[in-house]
Amino acid sequence: MSGCENTHLLHRGSKTVRRRVLRVLFFPISKRGPAQFFAFSTGLSVAFVIAFFTSANSQNYLEGTLSLVAKEKRQKIKERLTLTSQLLQKWFFAQLFDMACVGFLTSVGLWVVGIDQWILYGFLAGVLAIIPFAGLLFVVCFSGAVVLVQQPEKFLPLLLVFFITQQIEGNI
Repeated sequence: MSGCENTHLLHRGSKTVRRRVLRVLFFPISKRGPAQFFAFSTGLSVAFVIAFFTSANSQNYLEGTLSLVAKEKRQKIKERLTLTSQLLQKWFFAQLFDMACVGFLTSVGLWVVGIDQWILYGFLAGVLAIIPFAGLLFVVCFSGAVVLVQQPEKFLPLLLVFFITQQIEGNI
């Protein structure tokens, strides 16, 4: 066999490996079909609608909650609920900032080491940074599986970028 034939067989073998990896990753989705996807997307949409209207009409919910409390305690409860609301808003904006930093740092790091889909993996890392441990684990497993198939020589740099990003996030 010549060198070209070996390259062709190697390329053909990587296609087979790629198909197997993608089949393992996406088999549950393809097996259960559109009904499960529809149920998931509907539930997610309803959650967003409820969250939007709850935040848009928060004053109505505050008044409704206060109507359940004895009149002499309403002012004290209102102050505490208002303080809690302010703290939750600050926490939420801090989480958004953290997610943006993680996404940006991961994207830049992956771009520097030469990963092909750097922007996708950085975006996923940023969005899933809200989920402690599991979000990062999902992104590392997903991106690691794809990079291992497409660019095996970049697998260790990918892990290093995620490690450094998490160290910066956790310690700074």
